[in-house]
Amino acid sequence: MKSSKYINFITIIVFVLSLNSCIIEEEEEFTFTIKNESSKDITLERMGGYDINFTSLSIQINSKSQFSFHYDYAVNVPFPGTDSIFFINNDLSFKKFGRNTESKNPLRIEYYEGGKVDYKHHISIYKYVYTILDADFLE
Repeated sequence: MKSSKYINFITIIVFVLSLNSCIIEEEEEFTFTIKNESSKDITLERMGGYDINFTSLSIQINSKSQFSFHYDYAVNVPFPGTDSIFFINNDLSFKKFGRNTESKNPLRIEYYEGGKVDYKHHISIYKYVYTILDADFLE
């Protein structure tokens, strides 16, 4: 009798411990899309820092096209490891953005449209879009 109570006690402890190990952590995924609706073909060039989405220092975003950057971890700003970004057309830098640039800026989340769009299997999914227009180059 005493051994069956002991076995029941051990079984209950193992069950409780296995339930505690099944706690699922919440995750977040972020996608930042730069959509080029301007008439210019643009090269997006990164300067300083590191970003997993840049396998080279530059990415071509042609007129009327877009490019998406995906992070499968929580980020609170676009391109979190990047110091500055240049928009280049025909090898001429015609727009530079730093973290503190006050005008419309692809490095600052407040210039993106979007937010949380879905929640699946304990993953919150966020999507943001930054749109480049011809008017952006008149400033």
